[in-house]
Amino acid sequence: MVPFTTARGAMAWPRPLLEILAGAGLGACSLVVLLREPGVHRGLLAFAYLVLLFLMAVHDIRSLQVPNRIVYPALTFGVAASLTLGRSDASEALLGGAVAFVVLLVVALLGRGAMGFGDVKVGCFCGIVVGLSGVLPMLFLAFLGGALVAGPLLALRIRKPKDVIAFAPFLAAASAFSISYFHLYLLT
Repeated sequence: MVPFTTARGAMAWPRPLLEILAGAGLGACSLVVLLREPGVHRGLLAFAYLVLLFLMAVHDIRSLQVPNRIVYPALTFGVAASLTLGRSDASEALLGGAVAFVVLLVVALLGRGAMGFGDVKVGCFCGIVVGLSGVLPMLFLAFLGGALVAGPLLALRIRKPKDVIAFAPFLAAASAFSISYFHLYLLT
């Protein structure tokens, strides 16, 4: 099965393939988190963050948007959950969210439609997930992943320069990789 284009010009995946890929990714990241033995509280938070990230990514792939009814509760949960980890970890998480928000807001404003404000809000949640020390690597990986996918699509003329590509999946994958690979506040 290969991706196909919808009437809005969005890349869409056949339903079973997307669910299988999302489930496999969530399972793999969850396994890595459990192997790091973060403790019950931090492990449950990491799993909840991963579920929310994959939910946002799948929704963005399907519709090219992540609705506020998903993003705002996720942001509220992220802020509240970070406050349960102690003062220094809460500061780490909230500063990570703020930095991601500002960086992506600047990209959205200067890019003139290259990035939607939904991606800015999803990026803020991702910043909370990875914290201040993980936000720059997460953003770098997200933009690198987006470029590695968009570049060949443009070069092969499968996509046009004005076509929209969902960015939340790249943010989610970069965040999941970051909390699985790097030693960040959440799993210390």
